[in-house]
Amino acid sequence: MASAPTAVGLADRRLPVLSEVPPFAFTNVDGRSIDASVLRGHVWIADFIFTRCVTMCPITTAKMSVLRRSIRSADVRFVSFSIDPEYDTPAILRAYASRWNADPRWLLLSPPPGEVTAFATAMNVPFERTAMPLEPILHTSLFFLIDQRGRVRGLYASLDDAAVLRLVADAILLDASVETARDGGPHPGAEQTVLRGAARGQTLFQALGCAACHADPKTGPPLAGLAGRAVRLEGGATVSADASYLRRSLVAPAEQVVSGYNPLMPAYGSYLAPAELDDLVAYLQSIPSASN
Repeated sequence: MASAPTAVGLADRRLPVLSEVPPFAFTNVDGRSIDASVLRGHVWIADFIFTRCVTMCPITTAKMSVLRRSIRSADVRFVSFSIDPEYDTPAILRAYASRWNADPRWLLLSPPPGEVTAFATAMNVPFERTAMPLEPILHTSLFFLIDQRGRVRGLYASLDDAAVLRLVADAILLDASVETARDGGPHPGAEQTVLRGAARGQTLFQALGCAACHADPKTGPPLAGLAGRAVRLEGGATVSADASYLRRSLVAPAEQVVSGYNPLMPAYGSYLAPAELDDLVAYLQSIPSASN
């Protein structure tokens, strides 16, 4: 009788080799040069961002936060490559990592300015600079799944929740130790699961990167004193920020966009258990007004 295929065997069968990551040696948040050999032996997920972006990058980084929380394995790495190296110095990257609740598995790397175009081209990541103030660089929002040998095994649209969930499943095939964390169980960088209610909601708020978006008025509306406040939505409707509205805004945020803001928020119903959504709502209701 033939033996059952292993997780790696299934990955080799199901996930094609699309390309190879070219050699690189880029600067991290501490100003040290990190080369591709550091990632050998690790499954890793990559994206391309720039820190002063206020349109696509916040939602891509929010999804990266979801991935970091959803994948337990301490061996999996997450890598964000800057396509704006002139601006994204180590200090800027370090501040960005801090805002987004970084854990040691997430590497933020900035290429030398003269190498960014060649590296992006080799990764099949087209980008172009524009004269638009809100979108000075247009670029892909894809996630790349890379195996232990530095081979690209999958491309996933970061805006597509089904694709992001497939990415988690495919990472499981490449790394047998990966487990999902939909139940809020312990894993690297996760919140303490003994917490419940608003206390756990606050740690979820930080872990998911919500604080990073809502601390910047260019990307998210202020949440101070939100509970019960009148909220004007795109399209002109005004609603009260009661528990029902807050839950809808977490589960289907595209339908609850606040007037004057872009639809940058992930739909967390795909990634969180119902009890976790309840805890997030409880935390949002507990945020005091700025005057308190």
